[in-house]
Amino acid sequence: MQVSRLKLPAAALRLLADEGYEELYPPQAAAVKAGLLGGRSVLVSAPTASGKTLVATLSMMAHLSARPRRRGRIVYLSPLRALASEKAAEFRKIGRIALGRKRPRVRVSTGESSAGARLGDADIVVMTNERMDALMRQDPEWASGVGLLVADEIHLVGDPFRGPALEMVLARMRALPAAARPQIVGLSATMTNAAEIAKWLGARLVDSEWRPVLLREGVHHGASIAMSDGETRRLRPSGLGAAVDIGIEAVLDGGQSLLFAESRARSVSLAEKAAAAVSKTLGRADAAALAGAADRILASGGGARLAGTLAGLVRSGVAFHHAGLAQAARSEVEAAFRARRIRLLASTPTLAAGVNLPARRVVVSSILRYDPSLGRKTRISVLEYKQLCGRAGRPQYDEYGEAIAVSPKSYPKGDVMRRYVRGRPRPVKSQMMGQKAVRAHALSLVVSRPGITAAGAGAFFARTLAGRQYAGRAVRAEVDSALASLADLGMVSRKGARLSPTALGSAASRLYLDPATAASFRDAIEDAPPREQGGAEPVGGRRRGGRGHPARLTLGLLHAITSCGEFFPKMYMRHEDYSAAWNLVYSRRGEMIDLPDASELNRSLLALDSWLDEAAEADIARRLEVEAGDMHRIVESAEWLARCMGQLARELGRPDLAREIAVLHTRIRYGVREELAELVSVRDIGRVRARSLYKRGIAGRAELSSASARRLAAIDGIGPALAAKLKSRAGAGRRG
Repeated sequence: MQVSRLKLPAAALRLLADEGYEELYPPQAAAVKAGLLGGRSVLVSAPTASGKTLVATLSMMAHLSARPRRRGRIVYLSPLRALASEKAAEFRKIGRIALGRKRPRVRVSTGESSAGARLGDADIVVMTNERMDALMRQDPEWASGVGLLVADEIHLVGDPFRGPALEMVLARMRALPAAARPQIVGLSATMTNAAEIAKWLGARLVDSEWRPVLLREGVHHGASIAMSDGETRRLRPSGLGAAVDIGIEAVLDGGQSLLFAESRARSVSLAEKAAAAVSKTLGRADAAALAGAADRILASGGGARLAGTLAGLVRSGVAFHHAGLAQAARSEVEAAFRARRIRLLASTPTLAAGVNLPARRVVVSSILRYDPSLGRKTRISVLEYKQLCGRAGRPQYDEYGEAIAVSPKSYPKGDVMRRYVRGRPRPVKSQMMGQKAVRAHALSLVVSRPGITAAGAGAFFARTLAGRQYAGRAVRAEVDSALASLADLGMVSRKGARLSPTALGSAASRLYLDPATAASFRDAIEDAPPREQGGAEPVGGRRRGGRGHPARLTLGLLHAITSCGEFFPKMYMRHEDYSAAWNLVYSRRGEMIDLPDASELNRSLLALDSWLDEAAEADIARRLEVEAGDMHRIVESAEWLARCMGQLARELGRPDLAREIAVLHTRIRYGVREELAELVSVRDIGRVRARSLYKRGIAGRAELSSASARRLAAIDGIGPALAAKLKSRAGAGRRG
């Protein structure tokens, strides 16, 4: 099907031509024939790299150019924040042309505090599944104005952690009156029960196995590689391990290799083993470019050991990629790999569901993963294996891609071939029926529909995917149990058959908190002693105790945050951490609300406390083995939870505690002791500049505003231009 013949405005066709689109891939053409451009809901189940993003783009262009009565805002759902930002950048190309009466505006919304009102002028909004779920709770009217919903990676409705939020969003959209129901475009990897999912969505199904680059799959066992087409070849061992040898073989043949490792440590190890051989393939231009990337990684990592290891490997044309790396370092690696300068990349499996980094050869170095809930290694799913293999083959460079799995030596020959290469993923199953998921989403339903009955709630859940896949009696039993639990937690009240949210329940749903977390925060707030009304002078970042001036509850609040179910990541305690943790707790027990049990402590608490004491990320990584990427997520998670706890404190009539939590929130965000909290609230004053100002006798906005520009300009890291801006901002009384 020729792109130039699509029923789209001329401006849209010109943009597509400028982007190099001439003929649609078979899955794209099938989606158009299924009514994609006419507003029909469509589910596309097809392999990675089969062009599903263009399906989304075509649906958006058609929707924006449709008659006004059919138009509404467009929402594109992405499973990951990083991918959401990437897609938003891609869809901004649509904003270059006029569709309908204006050029469409594209916004990205991934933060939990973004309000629907701030997105009111957007025609296309890219957001995560969880952000959309939260927005539908906070502002149902905004969500009801959606005319087109594109759900990327829709098979993740079967994911235990991410699935329930996506399922609830889709169920709410499907529950709208027919006239207000949006067009739904689902994009998915190959699903064995795609027809069932399509029927639930009320969508026409496009089920395709086509991909632009032929995928050849094989298994390494012993000293040979057996391909699915019957070819067998020997692999000359080098002593570096089969996964590395398989990866290097493709590099020596002029390709790139992507090695998937089961752990962070293994990803680093694989890259280190491959470095010497790969470095010999680099030309002068590539070596120079990689040296520049390595220097930027070192600068972004602040001299941390992990950044230093990565930088050294990048100079050799190899790299590793995992969540422990700082975002800037990950971005450098991704850019160098896309530019084909990094020849071999070892990564944890999260990359397969994130950024688009195809390679000629994918090596699945292990089909085993450690499952902490079981305390042992288990096999990965066939679906995960297929997702990893989907990265093999670069359409613009390769005629075919290869995916080779390394079989454990203890497994019978042919087992991995039968189970994974020739196997089919299990049907996608709803994960809504876990009590935690039902409880959270039942509360959101009661909040959005006050007065609903238990029978009405059961009827709604019967229309979810879980309701389709499980017996109706089982679904109603789970919903009834969840509603009883919510009543026990003080989230829901009953008046006859009618259900209404309590103030706490409404707040928990609005804040997107799990009800159990909200209840634990309520208990901590109620147990916290009264706080001072004025404020004692801080000493070394902490308040003096004593008559009229109770000690800050910093450590107790941090413990409540880091021990709740919502906090992530919880870094497990190493043997050497327990002594330091207990010394910390008992030396500062005046800051505790309740003394914790040893099982409630985690290394993230220690890292956060060090962060608030202005420790450098490199020092935290060295002492606690909490790397920059982990520290970023710890801070992000704690900042959100502190904000939620502060709002709950106000809801529960504790403005004194809310004020203290507000200070803690600022400290968590910027990583400072308490005496710098006011200074860092001024834009462009981070922890380093704030400490420099404080040492010069400038402790707050008043001193900053009244200080002479010359005095400020003389302080390290400020200068004349910034000094004038800081004085103005300090006088304005707000950040920015």
